[in-house]
Amino acid sequence: MSQIHIPAFIHFACQQCGRCCKGWPVPLSERDYERLGKYNWVKTFPQLEGLPLFREVAGHGGQKGYQTALRPSGACAFLDERNRCLIHRHLGGQAKPIGCQVFPLRCADTPAGVFVGCRFTCPAIVQGQGPALTEARAEVTRLASALSRHGAGAEGDTSVRFNAAHRLAWADVLSVESKLCGILRDESQGLSQRLALCCLLMDELDKAKLDRIPGEKLKEFLDLMAEALREPAASLVAEPPKVRRAERWLFSQLLGHFYVQADPRFRELPFGERLRT
Repeated sequence: MSQIHIPAFIHFACQQCGRCCKGWPVPLSERDYERLGKYNWVKTFPQLEGLPLFREVAGHGGQKGYQTALRPSGACAFLDERNRCLIHRHLGGQAKPIGCQVFPLRCADTPAGVFVGCRFTCPAIVQGQGPALTEARAEVTRLASALSRHGAGAEGDTSVRFNAAHRLAWADVLSVESKLCGILRDESQGLSQRLALCCLLMDELDKAKLDRIPGEKLKEFLDLMAEALREPAASLVAEPPKVRRAERWLFSQLLGHFYVQADPRFRELPFGERLRT
């Protein structure tokens, strides 16, 4: 197994809120579908009587695909009234579909190892609940191996998708990362200016024809653009664009959405109090 890179800032312990089991179906491999479909779920859990548990969908290349079915409420068919998974309860955690097992983590397989990230749609991740993920290295390694066996996640390709038009060789990805980190460490500029410079540089990279400037040419391009964009970055910080009232309102709505994600109690506040929070 490749080296596992786990960020120290990620803390997680499932709070059994059930939010990850509502609103979307879970894709199933054919192996998962056959394995889970052979059980008489209604005999074990009579409350499932009359509920469809799986649905067939169009898969890649015209092949059949499978998903867990959703209840009329939008919850997974296997979620009980206490937000517990019936598959987990009956067969154990490792019997669940791999997507359920690994959530809210995500793994990217690269030539430098497997990099672990997380999905901030999970309230426990947002609130930092639970021990550091680094303390669960053995379990994270097991999940990364399971993802690899199921063909989920990245495929270990030596290139990385940069945008819709281009993929970058891994060495070029490291060049971009090195330049951005170098800018952020440059204390001769204020933090706001450093961040603005990084944003402007990424905008230029997004517009560039990267397939024509690989390797050393890309490094030269990064150096030249970073130097050329210093003054525009400083100007952007010195004279930030004016924010219109409509934009402020939209931003407050977006911020409120994230507050609700982080703490559902925000929804219970009076409207005026929400605006002041």
